[in-house]
Amino acid sequence: MNWVALFPGQGSQHPQMGLDLFQNHKETLIDKFEMVMGWSLKDACEFASEEELKKTNVAQPSIFAISYVYCLEAIKKYGKPSALAGHSLGEYTALAISGVINFEDALEIISIRGDAMQTVVEKIDSAMCAVLTKEMEITLKDINSLQKQGINIWVANFNDLSQIVIAGLEKDLNYVIKNPASISARKIIKLDVAGAFHTPLMSSAKKPLEVILSKILFNEPFIPVIMNLDAQYTSKDTVRNQLAKQIDNPILFLNQLKKLENDVNPELWMHIGPGDVTTGMAKRSISSGDVRTINSLESLSTT
Repeated sequence: MNWVALFPGQGSQHPQMGLDLFQNHKETLIDKFEMVMGWSLKDACEFASEEELKKTNVAQPSIFAISYVYCLEAIKKYGKPSALAGHSLGEYTALAISGVINFEDALEIISIRGDAMQTVVEKIDSAMCAVLTKEMEITLKDINSLQKQGINIWVANFNDLSQIVIAGLEKDLNYVIKNPASISARKIIKLDVAGAFHTPLMSSAKKPLEVILSKILFNEPFIPVIMNLDAQYTSKDTVRNQLAKQIDNPILFLNQLKKLENDVNPELWMHIGPGDVTTGMAKRSISSGDVRTINSLESLSTT
């Protein structure tokens, strides 16, 4: 079957996620995870509160590992996907499934990335908001105008034809939330994430990430992966730069979806991992193919 996998990023976490996986994937989700991370993923998924799971250095490795194993299960049923893409953190899941990095190395990078991002979050009062708009070009011009006036907000994600995510200082986002007309928005929704990811506010987190990336052996992908930074295919020669720059540059997910549709034209698009966020993005952005959600073994058995 000609299908593609889409992996979610931070914000998709929720209590009890992935509990149906641990019995049959003990080596990966318990043994390997605890060896690298030093804490129990099963305990986090089963007992952690929403607030505890929201912490960047907990949410990111947890979402990655759960998404990775759900994809292994999907591959058992559907065979190898034609291509892969992930949203922010989900890019690491795509790279691990494609063989560019192994599971343990991905976890180590994510751990250092998550710690570095959490450090920034604790120093800067920042946040992210989804913006729904019918006038995307006007909204983008309005954001540029606010920046020139000293309002510290940036576009962090280009998600689909009618939705972007903005991020910045909390006080500046609060102004925009109270004044949606200032960016010609139909609706603004504050997101359940810890900080202003994929903006210049995250630049200080880049150095620790670059250090660990320099130590990792990367391979050529055996499944094509389209990257957030430039919506282009990755290789062992480009992946370090693409991952390092991703941390403080916007996610071009809409461009990735369009490239997948143009290059692969899959019969089936599958969100794989907690939640269903990339399902909605795909449905609002593509014109062909069936879109489904795999966020439990039950959902896989019914697709």
